Amino acid sequence: MTRLLRLFSGLTLVLVVVWFTGVAGAQTAPGFDSARIDAVLGAAEFLLDADASPDATTLEAQRASVAALRDDLRDFNASDTLEARALQAQLDALGPPPAEGVSEAAATADRRRQLLEAIAITNAPALAAREALTRAEVILQELDARITATGTRELLRQYPMPLSPSSLAIAAGDISSVAATAQDGLRRSFGQPEERADLISALPIAAVLLVVGLFLLAIAQPWLSRRMLAAANAARSTWQRLLLLAGANLVLLALPALGVFALILILPVLYPASLQSTGLLSTLIWVAAILILANWLSVTLFAATPVSGPGMSRRAATLTRLLGLAIALELIAERLSRQAWMSETTTAVLSLPVVGLSAWLLWHMAKVMLALREEKAATQAHATDAGLTRFVAYAVQVLALLAAGLAVLGFVNLARAVLVPVLMTLALLGLAIFLHRAILRLIAALTSHGTDDQALSGSLIPIGVVIVLALALSPILAVIWGSRPEDVAEVWRSLTEGVVVGDMRLSLDGLLVLVLVLLAGVLITRWLQRVLRLTILPRTRLDAGAQAALNKGVGYLGIVISALVAVSAAGLNLSNLAVVIGALSVGIGLGLQNIVSNFVSGIILLVERPIKEGDLIEVSGKTGIVRKIAVRSTRIETADRHDVIVPNLDLVSGTVTNLTLTTSTGRLILPIGLAYGSDVHRARDIILDLARAHPLVLRDPAPSVLFANLGDSALEFQLTCFVVEEAQSAVIRSDLLFAIHAGLQKAGIEIPYLQRDIRLRDIDALVKALGSSQRTARSD
Repeated sequence: MTRLLRLFSGLTLVLVVVWFTGVAGAQTAPGFDSARIDAVLGAAEFLLDADASPDATTLEAQRASVAALRDDLRDFNASDTLEARALQAQLDALGPPPAEGVSEAAATADRRRQLLEAIAITNAPALAAREALTRAEVILQELDARITATGTRELLRQYPMPLSPSSLAIAAGDISSVAATAQDGLRRSFGQPEERADLISALPIAAVLLVVGLFLLAIAQPWLSRRMLAAANAARSTWQRLLLLAGANLVLLALPALGVFALILILPVLYPASLQSTGLLSTLIWVAAILILANWLSVTLFAATPVSGPGMSRRAATLTRLLGLAIALELIAERLSRQAWMSETTTAVLSLPVVGLSAWLLWHMAKVMLALREEKAATQAHATDAGLTRFVAYAVQVLALLAAGLAVLGFVNLARAVLVPVLMTLALLGLAIFLHRAILRLIAALTSHGTDDQALSGSLIPIGVVIVLALALSPILAVIWGSRPEDVAEVWRSLTEGVVVGDMRLSLDGLLVLVLVLLAGVLITRWLQRVLRLTILPRTRLDAGAQAALNKGVGYLGIVISALVAVSAAGLNLSNLAVVIGALSVGIGLGLQNIVSNFVSGIILLVERPIKEGDLIEVSGKTGIVRKIAVRSTRIETADRHDVIVPNLDLVSGTVTNLTLTTSTGRLILPIGLAYGSDVHRARDIILDLARAHPLVLRDPAPSVLFANLGDSALEFQLTCFVVEEAQSAVIRSDLLFAIHAGLQKAGIEIPYLQRDIRLRDIDALVKALGSSQRTARSD
């Protein structure tokens, strides 16, 4: 259970490191103290070279001293003194040193030599600090290896088997001996008149503390929580409801904490000074904190917002409280195992029921998790956790069985190492679920969705919140599962200081600056495009296609500038990216040439504008209107409202017919057939009059009717006219056909059907043959 205490102390250490790294730039770098360096590193080397193997506590203390020295040396190396910068500036002012075999003025050479000597003297402490830093890093690696090996040996130590009769007898004897000793001590203490008088004088204070504690726990907290939850449910204002819910959670934590603290204070008030134990008081405080947090999670997750029916919710809430009790019992068992009177046998015997109870509770909590998942799956069309709940539940059951088996075999420390992280991980998961709900409710309130977090279920916001919570809670999870707080602090320091890749240093803050600046640049670019599209470009004389091309060009340019500014703001040297750019160019030449060709073709289309949005084009046997010219391809909408995606390279390198490049007008040819014998001149006049009367037919060039051919069944004429909109040619054709048909019918001019003349040769012989065959058939 030491891991629980290490978790909170480790979080404090991580927060201190984060704060220190945040303000380190504003602090003065520590001076170079060679005496301290020799003392700390010498003590660590002596400890590592000693014949006796030191315990983990000694190694941890020594590591903390070396780590603090290492941090100071890093800060000293990172600092650059004003004197060194001034000397280097003076040396740079002298210009580059002469080439080999070339001499320079004696005064300049003398001054250059003096400056080089001064720079060497000034940088001597920094060189010594770098050497000491390397030495400290090696020592830290050895200390970490020793600490890991010591922890592994302690973890795999086997205690006597707790279920053997001899072990049970030894444990019973130890417990009886301790109980008798405690009873004798109390009898001797309270047998003295002074002790009895102190006890009687302290009884009123203890009674007041008892009444206050019980009142806060049994009356004030339940009553106030119910009132605040009822007020939150009845609140009309979103923010008022959120504040009341936050207040209810605070009451659920604060009032029980005050009540339990009042009850714990009874112990130092009543007990004589000889029985006051700081270890006992701290243990009671930790136990109370664990139970209060378990009760808060049970109410928040299952009682206040039931996830299922009332029966299943009550069962889950009860198991959550009992799991908190199991964690508290693990803490008590771990504290007792460090007492002098606790033998290994007694430790194993007392740990077995605690481990067994915890394993039994975990088994049933896993069953509740599976039942809740099945109920949720029955009400939803598809699972939303991708099987994660089932995996976690089965893993919990397997680990619970494993921990119980290890405790029976006497591997007490290993059983705790398996069981306690599972318990604390479930508690952390409950905290994450609460934070997820709270954040979603806050976002829903800010986005005018009330406090209904389900209103955001169809967006990516819940997934983003999960990712942020996972990153924020991952250090805690690492400490729970065995990582030392120092290791987590080292990871954080590595992220903030960055790693060197070639001549570049990549750090977490640099990446954050890169992402934020790039995001800000993209947002500004989108805003500028919107202003251009809605406000500025409509007031110009540019056509719609030119406006779209200009707007897209501004977007591309803005993204490029944003990327350059972001790289510069992050402190990345573009010259250091030459190797990466060279490798990318090879990859582009080999595998991405089609994509790059389409991208370049898209830029050509936007610059040269052989086609533009709104044009009617014909390409690859498809005719349609250009709807969008993107980076890689162009979208064309055909007459039947189908979208055709054409790569930009085909539009640049292939043959494209742009029916509306210079003008939107187009030629319409309409064939017309008249019956033989019709008045062709009158028919021509009727057709021309109808064509001129159509509003979408141009007067110049004027419509014309040509006598095209003497057909088999009709006199073939051809109406040729130019229309205002080529895209409307099908509609205009239909209108003209309707009008010409009606006009010719009204004038009595016939539009013939298809006619064929069939001539049969030797018809007499054929008739004679048919008659002969009929007579033959009758005679038969």
